Amino acid sequence: MSDPHAQTTFPPRHDPAWNEAHERVESYLRAHHIVQPIALSELTNAIVARAWRHNSPPTQLAPVTLALREADDAITAWFARALDQTGPHSRRLGVRGRLALALADAPGRWPSAFLAPTPPPRELTDTMRAAFLRAGPAPQLYKMASPTISLGKAAHLLAWFWMASRRWTAVRLLARLGFLAALGTLVFFAFR
Repeated sequence: MSDPHAQTTFPPRHDPAWNEAHERVESYLRAHHIVQPIALSELTNAIVARAWRHNSPPTQLAPVTLALREADDAITAWFARALDQTGPHSRRLGVRGRLALALADAPGRWPSAFLAPTPPPRELTDTMRAAFLRAGPAPQLYKMASPTISLGKAAHLLAWFWMASRRWTAVRLLARLGFLAALGTLVFFAFR
């Protein structure tokens, strides 16, 4: 049997798993504010086609997983180009890139530049870099002494009584009897 990937560059149109992958990638791109239907369709088709080609030989991963990974990789690589980030890509770059993309309104102001294979326009990269959040100073630990809070003599007496009641059975019995007497007195005066 021949490899289905060898003859086509795009998944079969009747395959429900790849259709779902296409829908998910389209939704993912729409979440990045790509709203022009033609650009959205072209980007979605290109990403799904790359996921299809990278799935040769077929793996155990679901088409949705493959396509969304491909979309995330493409977006992160574009962020690295737009923000001039070198080195290995990380999830942090993806998060910061998405934030810079939203703050700069890049898909709205430069709709044809997002995920384009050509270098992003200089104005776009400058705007995104200005919006790109850099990590602040490293957190410093401070030791703060816990203050002593005085609750007064009644609380002190109650705490002593509580600790004593945990130790002595007689004190517990007296506490229960005192509670019942107080409750009885309240009921007596309430229904008198």
